[in-house]
Amino acid sequence: MAAACVVFLQVAFSLISLIINENHQCYSIVVCTYSLICLFSFINASYVRDFDALQVNFTPILLTFVGMLAL
Repeated sequence: MAAACVVFLQVAFSLISLIINENHQCYSIVVCTYSLICLFSFINASYVRDFDALQVNFTPILLTFVGMLAL
């Protein structure tokens, strides 16, 4: 239940940031895309090996550091 809340909140916050914040729209689009990939994998809509590799590997760490720099 908590994992679903986190994924939905990622989508919501990235969309809100995309609408409100004009400075970091590219970052918001990347986060929104990443969270939608996580959502599709979470609900088992379709299994794509590349999406699985994207979630597990370096992407979350890279998004965290870029987000901290954007602040």
